[in-house]
Amino acid sequence: MVEGFWYWMIVCHLIGDYVLQSDWMALKKTERSFEGAVAAAVHSFLYALPFWGLFCLSGMDFWSSWQATVLIAGTHAFIDHIRIARLVCWLKNFLSPRDRYGSPTQITMANSFGFSEGDLVDIGGEKVRVTKVENTTMWAAPRRWWHSWESCSLTGYQNNKPAWMSVWLMIITDNTLHLICNGLAVLIWRTT
Repeated sequence: MVEGFWYWMIVCHLIGDYVLQSDWMALKKTERSFEGAVAAAVHSFLYALPFWGLFCLSGMDFWSSWQATVLIAGTHAFIDHIRIARLVCWLKNFLSPRDRYGSPTQITMANSFGFSEGDLVDIGGEKVRVTKVENTTMWAAPRRWWHSWESCSLTGYQNNKPAWMSVWLMIITDNTLHLICNGLAVLIWRTT
């Protein structure tokens, strides 16, 4: 086993995903076309080469190193071509709680206009139900963190977020998914 094996796994990921990836691969690998599939396959093959070298140097037997390398290349192609990271970024926002109350301005307006419990009120194009809480009328706020796929399809984050932040968070999520798959591939094939 190479000393600092897991450190070198991260280095292999960085080399494969950044140093060996051309602009053509980066731009085309997510397209739903023949060229996109080829770009994803070529990128994944080149991505896997540093890992195969590390496995051979670490003393992993040929069959196990080959299988781990194929698994790493396959999961990499799938994650990149399908753009799983943006889906994960979008889905994780459903882990946020639903807001319980509206703002004080909304509470005052609800009281001053005499809305009743159960009334449906339009706030900024979104229907919100009025509820009674401790004898004070309050609005249950909309799920402000839950956004439609259409408004989040570029990065998984709502389009009104700063582009730099959305892109970097998606890249970090993408790298995390790759590192998890790579680690699992090694653990599976080193134990068989």
